Amino acid sequence: MVFEGNEFLPDLLTPQRTFMPWRRGGNAEFNRFMFNIREYPKDPCRRPLVFFMESVTSGKNGIWSNYIRHDVADCNRGYAMKNLELVRVLSQKLEPDIEQMKAPRRQCCDLSPLFNGSMVVSIRKCGADELIAMHS
Repeated sequence: MVFEGNEFLPDLLTPQRTFMPWRRGGNAEFNRFMFNIREYPKDPCRRPLVFFMESVTSGKNGIWSNYIRHDVADCNRGYAMKNLELVRVLSQKLEPDIEQMKAPRRQCCDLSPLFNGSMVVSIRKCGADELIAMHS
């Protein structure tokens, strides 16, 4: 998923409600879950862009995965969001050693500017004391 603008990490860690309870009814007990959720926007134009995996290739530089945009509505979005059609992700194979499996298992990334409708996300290990930086 690709969001327009900046999103705060705690907001993204809370799962979005994209499911319904098995038992439906007016009883509020059946609508509770064992974890916190954030509601899925009813307006399709407020939802993030959704991309589906198209292909994966492995090479000497890492693993490339390509994701193609899936549109659900014709929305008035900013230039970058409107023209983004392909997301290419470059990642390295994770070795299941002790350090890589310790919590929190987060990685950092570098984003390329939009070019010819595509964007490259290079996933990498975070540097020492690296903070999340949001550029506008």
